[in-house]
Amino acid sequence: MDLGTGIALLVAFLAVVVLIIRGQSPIIMLLLLAVIWAVIAGIGIDDIQKKIIQAGGVQFASAVIIIVFGAWFAQVLIQTGIAESVIRSAVELAGDRPLVTAMTITLVTALLFSSMYGVGAAIAIGVIALPIMMGQGIPPHVAAPAFTMGIGAGTSSTWFSSARFRSCFPASNMRRPI
Repeated sequence: MDLGTGIALLVAFLAVVVLIIRGQSPIIMLLLLAVIWAVIAGIGIDDIQKKIIQAGGVQFASAVIIIVFGAWFAQVLIQTGIAESVIRSAVELAGDRPLVTAMTITLVTALLFSSMYGVGAAIAIGVIALPIMMGQGIPPHVAAPAFTMGIGAGTSSTWFSSARFRSCFPASNMRRPI
């Protein structure tokens, strides 16, 4: 790949990011980006139509279904009060020890996000967890990363993430070494 191609790919990416920030549909913009990158790379129109538009849509549909059901389940946990009661129970177990409270909330957040998905769920759980941590004297610059690390640990341990990893690296068999 020469420098011109690399710069063209980067410019296309930045243009799509700007369009998404300005309110364009991320789904449409990502499809457009895939087509533009293929054109820049010199891929033929038949391959773009078969491999990006048709096959890409099929693969993307399964990811969308998982995201929708994950977000739906998150709303069930939040609206029924299950998530809040789990967090409050964990904090009661930690007592007046701020370090243990932060570790407990991070662990509970990771467990919740192993089955939840979405920004709405992160906000709803954060509204509960962050004030509890800061109320125990944990500074915001410690509470926020502890909470977001719990989200990251939980979402990276879902079966969706492992399926995404296998689709990106098909040669890996993800078996334990002997």
